[in-house]
Amino acid sequence: MRKLEPVLKIVVQINWLMLTLLVIYVVSSAQSGRTLFPVAKERKWGYIDRTGKIVIPLQFDSASDFHEGLALVTSGSRKAFIDETGQVVITPQFDIVDDFSEGLAAVNIGQKRLPNIGLISDPGKWGYLDKTGKLAIPLKFTHAETFSEGLAAINDGDSDHGGFIDHTGKILFKLPLDVTLGFHEGIVGVLLRGNLSYFDRTGKKILHSVRRGRSVDDRTAERNIRPAHCYD
Repeated sequence: MRKLEPVLKIVVQINWLMLTLLVIYVVSSAQSGRTLFPVAKERKWGYIDRTGKIVIPLQFDSASDFHEGLALVTSGSRKAFIDETGQVVITPQFDIVDDFSEGLAAVNIGQKRLPNIGLISDPGKWGYLDKTGKLAIPLKFTHAETFSEGLAAINDGDSDHGGFIDHTGKILFKLPLDVTLGFHEGIVGVLLRGNLSYFDRTGKKILHSVRRGRSVDDRTAERNIRPAHCYD
């Protein structure tokens, strides 16, 4: 149990940040100009327009928001990206598939979690899919986040071997990290072992670390944060 204490501490910090993300999501959704919205009835999902009319029938087991014209849906164990007419565009064959951002979606094969706890025991391998369904960046990372302002956070091993890549998969600078809040106006918030620090696009720290309970610049909160890794 003592071995898990640092990880549990990080999870508490992540839960606090996820609440911030939820508030940002609600506000941004209202201001984004989206035209289709996922809805569910009797455990089946579809999409309505702004008038409340069902545009894509309720037929999926799950449905996400549209990002860059595509939405991730599931039917049984089958995952697919559909367009705004409901047509299947991509059928990714991966265990985990994130939403598209800047033309790329993070995907994973092999991730495993501890039973009843949910912490990641084996991160598997992460890479990036493009909108043609091609694996644009190979499955080689232990952690991969959504692209923002041309950069995405990754880990190539544990949290001490993190960094940021460009759209080609090239590491532009190395930086230890657990998770990040994504870039906004050239600044990214980086969470490492319970400390939140801010960096610019070169990897230079620009603000001092802050602990849980201090203010967080909500403008940097642009992506969902996955639970921390737990290595044996």
